[in-house]
Amino acid sequence: MDDAAKKLEKLGPTKYGALAFTALTRLGEATAKEVHEESGVPRSNVYGALDRLADRGLVETSGSRPTVYRAVEPEEAMDRLKRLRRSEEREALQTLKKAYTESRKESKGGVWTITGERNVVERGREIIRASREKVWIIDYPGVVADLEPELSETAAETRVVTTAEVDVDTRPFPDDFAHPIRMNGFVVIGDSEMLVSFETEDGRRGIFSDSPGMMQLFETFFRFRLKRAGSDPESITSGAAD
Repeated sequence: MDDAAKKLEKLGPTKYGALAFTALTRLGEATAKEVHEESGVPRSNVYGALDRLADRGLVETSGSRPTVYRAVEPEEAMDRLKRLRRSEEREALQTLKKAYTESRKESKGGVWTITGERNVVERGREIIRASREKVWIIDYPGVVADLEPELSETAAETRVVTTAEVDVDTRPFPDDFAHPIRMNGFVVIGDSEMLVSFETEDGRRGIFSDSPGMMQLFETFFRFRLKRAGSDPESITSGAAD
């Protein structure tokens, strides 16, 4: 399989489709037999491969007998493949979102582990974006800066206890405050989901939960930390920064 066909296959066509298309770019115009001979696609598969390419608008056909095929210009082929991929991605996303939403309605709550810094931070962002009433954060090493864009845009009541300087209303840790664990992570509490992040020898991990019991536990934990930071947990109504 030549290099051009390998690259083309990654954009959508099957292996045989990629081989047939690249063969046509070399041949100009050709019958299925000639494509078979040039590309190495088995004769029993070449007609199907060419028909699928035609359905995608990558190959044009004649009305003669036998049928003659020719490839569209490579630039046009790439544009069509990209448009097809975007359309298929949108359709797949809608199908997956519908299935995901239905499954979440039946969820009884649980505790889940997330691995990797990017995945952990992105889940924190998702919690903030999904929350309409409250976003509470405890941030030990200043990771909250990664969440700042979402914090600045949320309309939810925002309470942040942090060591970092960010453009949202915060409550700093007191100078004499020393957490006994120093967990090197952060806690994000939203309307119905929460995330605890921590650093391990294998990298950053997170514990995500939509369990009411876990939510209640960490809301109590947050109120305690907020009180230690010098604020009344029941009186603060600091919102996102303008």
